[in-house]
Amino acid sequence: RFLQESNVLYQHNLRRIKQFLQSRYLEKPMEIARIVARCLWEESRLLQTAATAAQQGGQANHPTAAVVTEKQQMLEQHLQDVRKRVQDLEQKMKVVENLQDDFDFNYKTLKSQGDMQDLNGNNQSVTRQKMQQLEQMLTALDQMRRSIVSELAGLLSAMEYVQKTLTDEELAD
Repeated sequence: RFLQESNVLYQHNLRRIKQFLQSRYLEKPMEIARIVARCLWEESRLLQTAATAAQQGGQANHPTAAVVTEKQQMLEQHLQDVRKRVQDLEQKMKVVENLQDDFDFNYKTLKSQGDMQDLNGNNQSVTRQKMQQLEQMLTALDQMRRSIVSELAGLLSAMEYVQKTLTDEELAD
């Protein structure tokens, strides 16, 4: 049984891990909290050690470390580019949503006014002018949507590059 308990984390079976943790720590929440706090403290200590080693230039003397950091910097630049492009696309999508709402409102308003004007026999030139404005809005919406789709395609290719870079690094290790 001791052997099973010590290897529970190597089994990659989340259901078993959950059952193990519940059976062992269900009535002892403070104990598991202390264990988690200790692990987090150890992780932060390791990260601080790595950061101070990087600042002292211990890795800069090693040529492969410089290459690795250069690759990491390039990857980080690509990730920042992807993040920026995602934010830009989100803003553009919000603009398109607002324009679509405006178009829908204007279209429904024109349609209801058109029904009323037909009953009253009002001027059709005003209706035609409003229809032309709606057509222009619709054309602009279509162009913006197409632009967003093409930007999304470019974003996906950039993300594929990042994914390929990460998987190549993992496979090399």
